[in-house]
Amino acid sequence: MNYSLKAFLTITPYPTLKQYFKGNHLPDYQWPKEPDIESLAEVILRCPDAKKIGYDFRTIHQWANERGIDMLIEEARSPIHNGLEIGEELGRLENDHDRAMAVFLKYPEVLRWAMEIQRLEYLKGKKHHYVGTGLDCDGDDEEIRKRLGEIIATYYKRQGKGKHCEVFYYKQHNPVRHYFFAYPEDNVKGYLAYDEKGKIGRQAYQPAFEVIFEYNENDGDLAVHVKGKLAQTRMLTEFCKTVLGFKELPNTETEVFDLHCLKDPEYHFKKDASMPVDSITLKMVILELPGGANRKVTLEAGPYKGDHRQVEAMIAQTMKAHGVKPEETYVRKAKIEIKFKTINLNKIGQITFIVGDPQYSTLADDEKSEMAKKYLKIWGMVRKHKPKGKKDAS
Repeated sequence: MNYSLKAFLTITPYPTLKQYFKGNHLPDYQWPKEPDIESLAEVILRCPDAKKIGYDFRTIHQWANERGIDMLIEEARSPIHNGLEIGEELGRLENDHDRAMAVFLKYPEVLRWAMEIQRLEYLKGKKHHYVGTGLDCDGDDEEIRKRLGEIIATYYKRQGKGKHCEVFYYKQHNPVRHYFFAYPEDNVKGYLAYDEKGKIGRQAYQPAFEVIFEYNENDGDLAVHVKGKLAQTRMLTEFCKTVLGFKELPNTETEVFDLHCLKDPEYHFKKDASMPVDSITLKMVILELPGGANRKVTLEAGPYKGDHRQVEAMIAQTMKAHGVKPEETYVRKAKIEIKFKTINLNKIGQITFIVGDPQYSTLADDEKSEMAKKYLKIWGMVRKHKPKGKKDAS
């Protein structure tokens, strides 16, 4: 359901709304015994804090659904919140808007961290590396965080940045993920602003930028978010040595895509009952042919008259036309479309993505992308190398 102010005021229990506004925003509003949604909406839209209220309500509305409440309950169990158990408390409330508002008012840090983790899931520019499962990752050790911050600061000082760098740690339990948020100091920046006398002038400020490390203890994936290829390699190396205890950078070329199965004319995409789909369609492949001179053929088609195997047929026709055997060709990239079925009124929708050798992927970390990644493993299109780096036994 899309957000609208009146709908939000209607669905959120009246006592809960009064609790939100208690002592804030609407000091002169006379609350009637029964809710008057029209008058309340008009007062909110006219008040000086209208934008702030609108932002709060949109945020609450975003989490006011079954999945959102489950995520908040799980987030509250994190050690950073001292293992709060709020499920039973929220279960006694009237509806999901009541529950989301309760978290907003009573447990703001739970909501803030849930929003931060959700932001990370959609964050672009992350590169994934396989470093091994179950590694020691003690982010609670202040000395480790301090040392990591000093190393990052030193790296950026040659660019006139990094005078200061604080590192914060957060641990998620389902799945077990360790997050390290580093904030190196950026170059001084300026902006135009009015002073107290109403005169415009240039103001200076000292911003910080983000370097984020995310280690998944369950599947061994280390995601590093930082701008620049050189910085990516350096940050990966330093994190593996400083936090994970490696003597040297491990071989992280692990999650690689292997698309050779698509050359088999008898190959069909398997379906998993836990992730029901309406259809799975191979929409494009880039096929490399033998003979040198970078010979590539791009084959692309959509379903035709209910037939979702157009591209598969074109692969066989192309190999026959060029007189080559399947083992002489190589599938460099593939575009796949998955249309998911609606589950318990939860409309997941569809996803179209591209994967390629060795680690090219347009998938993100959202729900549909995670389901697509699981399907890639089910189809045998993902294989892993074991890291070669050894941890310091001392």
